[in-house]
Formats: sequence, C-alpha cells, structure tokens
Amino acid sequence: MKKINKIVCVACAFVLMISLAACGKKNIVGKWSCKQNDAVTVYEFNEDGTGNMDLGEGIVIPINYSLDNDKLKISYTYLGTDNNIEYNVLIEKKTLTLNNASSNLTLEKQ
Repeated sequence: MKKINKIVCVACAFVLMISLAACGKKNIVGKWSCKQNDAVTVYEFNEDGTGNMDLGEGIVIPINYSLDNDKLKISYTYLGTDNNIEYNVLIEKKTLTLNNASSNLTLEKQ
C-alpha cells in the first residue's frame, strides 16, 4: 500500500509541475493586427513557428518565428533580403506589445 501511495504522490507532483510550467508559457498563436502610418499590418502566428505578415494591398510575407520567454524572433525574406528581428514581448489580455531599439508595435488580437 505504501508503494502505491508513493507512486500516486510522484504522479501528482509530476502533473502539478507540468501544469505550472504551462501556465507561465506565453502564447501568440493566432492573428494580430496593428495600424502604422494609416496602414494595417496583420501578423499570423501558427503553432508550428511559421506564419505570415500581411502588409495589405496583396503583399503577404511568409515568416518563421520563435518565442522564448519575453523574446520574439521573427525571420523573413523580403525583396531578396533576409531579415531577422528580435522584439521584447508583453502580452496583456488581447494586446501584444512588441518593442526593440528601433520600433514599438501594439497589436490587437483578431
């Protein structure tokens, strides 16, 4: 009986540990939009680390991204040039704030 109790305790501790780890993980999967200079840009982040940056007027750029704690890294190719951008991330309800030394973006969840 003691052996079963130990196994149950270990299993419960494992489930609790996994649950707590999942709670702290940020999730940006979905579509987010922001308005800059009278233009709307829509970012779509898929679960597999891919997505799109829709600049409007039919310009859609495929992206790859990774989110690690508070850092979002986005890479894409535009007009033959490879681009890699890193942002600090803040998520509050349906608002995603991205900032770095050269830009500050506020996106709303669609």
